[in-house]
Amino acid sequence: MTREIHIVQPKLMIVMGERSVEFLNDLRFPLSDPVDPAAVGLLQRFTPTIEALVTPDVDGSLDDQSAKTGFWNAFKALGPWWSEQPPY
Repeated sequence: MTREIHIVQPKLMIVMGERSVEFLNDLRFPLSDPVDPAAVGLLQRFTPTIEALVTPDVDGSLDDQSAKTGFWNAFKALGPWWSEQPPY
């Protein structure tokens, strides 16, 4: 995964669920800050060039309506983030 992050150089990583956050934090990616699994729906600094957005686990959000709503609401932070990006 570390190699892929270096190659792709994403501006944003969507981290789905606590297990994914734990995996990402265990990578100890260069210049990274730990991602807080409790900060669902909030953009967090992962590295100086990569933001992270934590969402609830997608598998746990499939059947229950309130869980689905929580999952999709976690993405609301992307609107302001996207509008602040420079044009390409």
